[in-house]
This record gives sequence, C-alpha cells and structure tokens, in this order.
Amino acid sequence: MTQRSQHFSQFGFEAARRTPRQGLHGHSFRCAMVSAQKLPEDDIKKLQKTLNYSDLKEIFNVESDIGVALNIAEQLPSVEELCLYAGERSGVLLSMGDSYQWRRYRFEAAHFLPNVPEGHKCGRLHGHGFEVTLLAPLRWSAESLDEHWQPLYERLHGHCLNRIVGLENPTSEVLAEWIWRQLIDSITDLLSVDVRETVTAGCRYDGQTHRIWKQQEAECAVQLAGFDEPMGHSYRVRLHLEAPLDKVMGWTQDYGDVKTQFQPLYRQLDHHCLNEILPSGEPSDLAVAEWLRQGLGEALPALNRIDVHSTPEEGAILEWGAALATAPRLVI
Repeated sequence: MTQRSQHFSQFGFEAARRTPRQGLHGHSFRCAMVSAQKLPEDDIKKLQKTLNYSDLKEIFNVESDIGVALNIAEQLPSVEELCLYAGERSGVLLSMGDSYQWRRYRFEAAHFLPNVPEGHKCGRLHGHGFEVTLLAPLRWSAESLDEHWQPLYERLHGHCLNRIVGLENPTSEVLAEWIWRQLIDSITDLLSVDVRETVTAGCRYDGQTHRIWKQQEAECAVQLAGFDEPMGHSYRVRLHLEAPLDKVMGWTQDYGDVKTQFQPLYRQLDHHCLNEILPSGEPSDLAVAEWLRQGLGEALPALNRIDVHSTPEEGAILEWGAALATAPRLVI
C-alpha cells in the first residue's frame, strides 16, 4: 500500500506588532511546519533569532498573521504546510496553496453517553472543558468567526449537552457534526470543525468524514550515531483513524478501545531503549512510526496515520490510504 512520510518541525518567538484595533502590542508566536525532508536546523535557528524580540514591521514590513506566515514560508521554501499561532487560540494556516483562518474556542459542559455498555465510565454523568477549532478560508476574519460562534457558545456553555436537540448522544464526533450543521448555512465554505474533550484525544468533521486521534506519551532511551552515551526523549505518539460513524454508538471508534489496542506495543516502547526494539538502523521518529504501523495494522484496521514526536520541536508523520487525500495535515 502506498504511504507517505513527512517531517514535522516548529519553533516559537516573541514579537511586537501593530493592529488597527490594538495598536502596538506583543505576542507569543508559534510556527508549526510540515515538509518532505527535515528542515535544516541552522536555517530554523537563524530565522528564530531574527524574529525573536523583534518588531515585525521592521523585519517583514507586514504585521498581519497571514503576512507573517507568508514571509516565514518564503524563508523556508521547502515547507509544504505552515500553521502560525498568534497565541494558542488564533492564527492562519497555509496548506496546498490555500490560506485559512482558524480560531479555537472553549466551553464547559456536562454530558454522558447513553448507549455505551453498562459500567463504561462515559455512561456516567460527567463533564469536560471542550475545545472547538473552526477552520475557514481566509476571507473569514477571526472577528467574523467569533460572531458566528457566540450563539453556539451560549447554547453549549454551562449546560448538559444531552438536553440539547440533536445532542442526545453527545460523543465528540456527534458534537463536531452538530456544530458543523449549525454553522454551514452561514459559513458556507467552512473547512472543518475539530472537537477535543481532553488534551489526548480529538476528532475532526469536514462535512463528509469523521476522523479521530488518540495520543499517548512513552518515555524511551535511544543510542544515536555520533553520541558516546545513550540519551532519552518523552515521545508523543498520536494515532489517527478514519471510519464510518456508528449510528448507535455515535462514534467511529471508542477512544478507550484505541488505547486498549495500543497497549501491547506501548508497553514495549515505554521505559525501554529503542535500539533494542526497532530493526537495525537509525532509531528515528519515522522508524518508530513504521514499527508501530506494522504492529497495529490488524488491531486497528481504521488506522491510516501515525505521528511520532521525539521532542515538541520535531517529529515524523506517516500516512497511507485515505489519509493521503486529507488536507490539512497539521493538528491545530
């Protein structure tokens, strides 16, 4: 089966800029990127040094999110996808020649899943700080997305989701599709709605397909060429799955089941040395992803992408099947 591997990298910087609404102010920016090959570390560090504690007007002669993102992309021409975070809840995305505005929101709500088996923890009334990310073409400003979101926030925040018409079985997937349907008549070119109940699991709905991801960290040692001693990382592994929605359960697959199926391989990774587990060769992030794919294929047939990050700044993306046609690839 055809597969594709890509490299993930990111860096942060502090910079000042001016906007008509806020005047001169500062931001903590973060830039996440996907490329076919690993970006030269020296190029990233040089760009980061130039941008850090700068006035963006003096550096790029632009101050908007999209202007900054486009200029960074020009400095790193091998980048295929770039997401700029102006803070953690707003920014722009460059993907496959298109530009998008994204905005993240949070609401606090209770829910329970009425159709799960007896004893399943999600069948009990509980709650979350839900996070929702809207992705739309750049013609939609952050302020216009805010205006469309506010009525939904008022319906969702501080309530029990099961009591809202259409959310009687409020899984992440059902909630993402419900939000999509509330917005699509007004934001007619909305690209996707992402919902996170926790920091380790999320889902995306794009009007046709539900995709979920489940994340876990593994603490591993590794012996790298050129180093006299072994070192270690907290590896972040994110599994992506795509499947039709189960109309009764309201999910593509139970997040808990994904975690359970991952456990045999996870136990082989966590608190072990990768050189003793992986086939011979450099134990790279991509090598970990390929090893996981081989081990998880039968247990998780809906799996079509694996992300492995050895550090917050870099990692690998391995995808195949339906995931090859999916854009964007960055999890915002």
